Order: sequence, then structure tokens, then C-alpha cells
Amino acid sequence: MNEWVKIKNLGELMRYGVANKTISVNETLLTDVVIDTAETVADYAFYGCASIVSVTLNESVKSIGNGAFANMRALTKAEIKGEAEIESGAFKNCANLTEVILSDKIKDIGSFVFMNSAVETITYGGTVSEWNAIHKLNTWRDGSKIKTVKCTDGDIDLTAE
Repeated sequence: MNEWVKIKNLGELMRYGVANKTISVNETLLTDVVIDTAETVADYAFYGCASIVSVTLNESVKSIGNGAFANMRALTKAEIKGEAEIESGAFKNCANLTEVILSDKIKDIGSFVFMNSAVETITYGGTVSEWNAIHKLNTWRDGSKIKTVKCTDGDIDLTAE
């Protein structure tokens, strides 16, 4: 069913058109997206998609564009398994996003990535030292509720910063 994502670049699939868009594959409403082979999720690729509940980006994804998953009201979970760079506002205005899992291979985190989301804790697959080594813009969590990063060797309390 996810054969449609076996391409190199996911362009602006959802950016244009009416609000509350959905994606159907073979007449089945798409709620869970697993991206296995695309290297890039382009700017605004899934912007405003109203049906997707979870997104899993596997090792192939190297770049998550500006607003790629922004304004997705049904999104509750995002998991990034590879070394992707997360650009500005990638998950902005995802009001029901509560679960974020990031691999220890993440390279960069842009500004306002989780702005206006419900996520309070990020689960990170590496150590505190590895988290601290990630290039993060100063505004990466501005406008978000993120308080904690759970690492393999302890938690980081972001409210203390």
C-alpha cells in the first residue's frame, strides 16, 4: 500500500488546494505514513493533511523540509529513524502531536519545529552528550510545550535552560 512513497523526493503533495485535505490509496484513507526510500520530504509536502495520525521516516530520509508536516490536526506521533535534518516549522501547528521519537543520528533541528504542538517530551535514541552535540537553532522549541528530552543515559530538563 505504501508503494507510492518509493520515490526519491516527495514534493508539495498537499500544499495547494482546500484545507483539511486527505490522501487515499486504492480508496483506503491513509492514516499512517511510513517513508522508506525517499531522501527528501520537501517543503510543505503533507501540509494540512487531515487524515494522517502517525508518520515514520526511515533511514533513507536525509531532509525534512520547512513545514513538511505542519498544520496536521490528526497527527499524534512522529518518528524519525535516520540522520535527517529537520527544517524550520516541520511539525508546526500539529496541535495533537504528543509523541516524538528521534534517532541518535539527527544532524540539525531548525527553528519553531514543534511550535503549537502538544508534545512535552521528546524521546531521543542517544545520550545526553549526543543530544547536546546536535546543531539546533536557538529557536528550535520556541512556541512549543517541550519540557524534557529523554536520552538513553538520563533526561534533560529544558525548563532549567
